[in-house]
Amino acid sequence: MNEELIELGKVIEASEHSAKLEIVASGNCEECSAKLFCKLNENFSKILIVINSSGLKRGDNVFVSLKGKNLVFASLNLYLY
Repeated sequence: MNEELIELGKVIEASEHSAKLEIVASGNCEECSAKLFCKLNENFSKILIVINSSGLKRGDNVFVSLKGKNLVFASLNLYLY
């Protein structure tokens, strides 16, 4: 699985330790091998909570990248969450 997903996200909340990102669905969703596990909310977006080691602030735009088997694992975790 050499697949890599790169999506644009926006920081919607940030603290010293974590940040909440909103990732809006794109055309990549249709080709993604994890799409069976990945469910969008009513706004056709995903919310990710990440460690804020980069000093992210509300309103910042970020790129999120996941490679190969990590993509399926992350999608499964999002689905279960």
